[in-house]
Amino acid sequence: MITVFVGVLHIKFRLFGVKSLKDKRSVIKNLISRISKDYNVSIIETDSTNSKNWASIGVAMVGKDRNHIDRIFDKIVDFVEYRMGLSVIDEEREVF
Repeated sequence: MITVFVGVLHIKFRLFGVKSLKDKRSVIKNLISRISKDYNVSIIETDSTNSKNWASIGVAMVGKDRNHIDRIFDKIVDFVEYRMGLSVIDEEREVF
């Protein structure tokens, strides 16, 4: 029997220097595209869609190894903070 794990990650972050919702959507679209491509996960913008200063994304991943999913989620959070320059305010994850 093969064991399969599903991981779910929710990240809330603050955007600085965004002047309009159009600017925010451009940043989020780029972020979603890069994370999806680089980490092979499913991702969507979740909450705060009408706020130009706040954003949230939800990420889902399926894998055979719980630790691998956690490592990928760590890399995604680091990517959001350090490579995209966004301020992560909250992060929730669950692997089951």
